Amino acid sequence: MQTVYTLHHLHILEEDREDVKLCSVYSTRERAESAMTQLKQQPGFRDLPELCTNENNLREGFYIDRHEVDRVTWNSGFVTE
Repeated sequence: MQTVYTLHHLHILEEDREDVKLCSVYSTRERAESAMTQLKQQPGFRDLPELCTNENNLREGFYIDRHEVDRVTWNSGFVTE
């Protein structure tokens, strides 16, 4: 099965609002990490470069996820409260 790696950046705007940016999709983790290194130098991103916990105990910064192509991974539905 083919695997891809997504590079995201998460910024908490308020306690109940977040700004998630999908920076891109990569064929290897190494390429995603290289792109993350480049983006960490850019305005905005350099202020929140590492995924860390902020003062409200919420996580912010870059993260990389691994995904298998052509496979449903969220198959249990969801509930909105």
